Amino acid sequence: MASRRNLRQNPQPRVKRGQRTSRDGAVVQCTTIPQFSGADARTISELRLKLDDVCRELSVIKDALDDLEDIRSTVSALQETVRAEMKKIREESAAISKRILMKVEKIHHFLTGESEPAKDQPRWSKFEWRVENFSKLKEQMLGGKAKYFYSENFYVGSHGYKMYLGATLAEKNCKGKVCLSVYTYITRGPYDRTLQWPYRRRSTFVVVDQKTNHHHKVAEMVPQELGRKQEHCFRRPKSGPNEGIGFTSLLSLEDLEDLEKGYLFKDSIIIHFITSDV
Repeated sequence: MASRRNLRQNPQPRVKRGQRTSRDGAVVQCTTIPQFSGADARTISELRLKLDDVCRELSVIKDALDDLEDIRSTVSALQETVRAEMKKIREESAAISKRILMKVEKIHHFLTGESEPAKDQPRWSKFEWRVENFSKLKEQMLGGKAKYFYSENFYVGSHGYKMYLGATLAEKNCKGKVCLSVYTYITRGPYDRTLQWPYRRRSTFVVVDQKTNHHHKVAEMVPQELGRKQEHCFRRPKSGPNEGIGFTSLLSLEDLEDLEKGYLFKDSIIIHFITSDV
């Protein structure tokens, strides 16, 4: 009786079409693989072949793209190399052209007799002329024993124009007062062949205020603005110094000796001669 009750409590599962039971009695759904034949089978086979062809073509394209990337990298590197070489060639060509032009200019200057521009002319230069024993010089000037007093020679730059300054107290201004006049003289120098002629540098005379260093007496000249009548003063000297050029009545003797103005200090005056590019 007990076994019968167990059979009722655990009945066997009912198996439907398309199902089967496992060893433990569970129902398992069966999956059937469709079978193709005839035209369908041929179509599927052709599709598989085409897919294989597509895969092979994609593989070839991928390899080609990899090769193309390598080529692009190589071309980019070559372009950089070419640009660097072209830059180097341009720089070398410019340097060669400059050297050729300089040689042509030298030949031209040699054939025409013109002087070459100086290579080391400074943008500006300053010469300081300290005039000492001024009271004695004044006595000689006013007494007629001397007409001018001069500075030592100096150069504009290390290899520039050779010049010197001159001054006198003989001139009088419109009020009849004796005045200080200053001039510059261009004289023959060892570097004249390398300099540009005529002289064209802006030139400034400065009588220095030695007391406050603020109220200097300044006079400036630009050779190009003085006209053709004065051009002979700036040409290359042939035998001796050129005619002096500068400023008459630059500063009255009265103002020069006024101790409050500071131009005269310890019986000396200081005159700066400054040149610069125009």
